[in-house]
Amino acid sequence: MCGRGLSVVRRGPPPMVQLAGSVANLRRCACSFSPKQLYSKRLPISAEKYRDLIKLCDDGNIPEPFQAEYRSLPHSARQEDILPESDFDDPEEEE
Repeated sequence: MCGRGLSVVRRGPPPMVQLAGSVANLRRCACSFSPKQLYSKRLPISAEKYRDLIKLCDDGNIPEPFQAEYRSLPHSARQEDILPESDFDDPEEEE
């Protein structure tokens, strides 16, 4: 390769992918699946996280069609903002 770029030129129609079964079977499979409900109510987020999300809504960073979902999130001042443990080490902590 020695610093030269590689370019691929495709001619003709894109390749077709053939699926086993029919479209009707795919629709039936997609419609019959419903996930199991794990919680009886929505879990609250921290008040700080809620405040930050609302600021994103107010500043227009979250599009209008999605803002109602964020504004309706349950939140609590007693709820701590807990981040999940990472599988990766933070390089700043190693020094």
